[in-house]
Amino acid sequence: MDCSDTEELRDLLVVGALPPDVTEDVRSHVESCPACQESLRNAWEAAQLLRLGVPALDPPAGLHDRVMGAVLGATNRSIETRAAAVTPRTAIRASRRTFAWVALAALIPLLLTGWLAVQVLTLQQQLQTTEVAMQRSREQAYDAADIMVRAMEAGGAVVPIQGTAAAPSAGGTLYYVPNAPEAVLVANGLPTLQQGQGYQVWLTRGETRTSAGMMYPNDNGECFVAIRSPMSVDQLDSVDVTSEPAPGGSPQPQGQKYLWSRVAGT
Repeated sequence: MDCSDTEELRDLLVVGALPPDVTEDVRSHVESCPACQESLRNAWEAAQLLRLGVPALDPPAGLHDRVMGAVLGATNRSIETRAAAVTPRTAIRASRRTFAWVALAALIPLLLTGWLAVQVLTLQQQLQTTEVAMQRSREQAYDAADIMVRAMEAGGAVVPIQGTAAAPSAGGTLYYVPNAPEAVLVANGLPTLQQGQGYQVWLTRGETRTSAGMMYPNDNGECFVAIRSPMSVDQLDSVDVTSEPAPGGSPQPQGQKYLWSRVAGT
């Protein structure tokens, strides 16, 4: 267990989504690492704010059953992966990747409520909030949850997102359905932009760049967006995030790049 492993599992730890053995590994590393101790404290504070400050949402009918079915399937795949692994180190790495999808199910309600809270606040600050805008916000959140579940059911793929020189401490993960155009980008550590600016997600294939929507981080720089790609996500060259005028964004990227990820070939 090192700092990168702890960073990946931190948010799952604070919501109680890690199994006892992995929890013990994380805590053992954190005890001897001041940097990870600070990171974990921030994660605890963020989780508490979401639990206490955001009203509960009623998920769409059937979402709970689909999540639990996906968790059961992913758990079985995790067990099979560990049984088939050749070495203990291989087993740890393989099971962590599979388990990341299992534990992510526990984060779906938190992601939904947190994302909606940020969207409501942003809409109130930047434009006249309407019932139509609120409905679109809910639909986008539920869309993200639906993509997450289908990705877990299909043995989803994971690609790390890296911060650029403009945001070296930022990062995230792209979760997507293999051979399908759906994905969810989860980001953290993004700096606060000036009024009238937001983060826009871009899908790149060759010389073609397609907007995948806007993101508005909370005070901790955390946000996520459901992505609908014009092609299979596997075929994209990269996914990038730039700062653009809000709320409408730009037809093509013009602002500073804050996040990027190579997709094809990963």
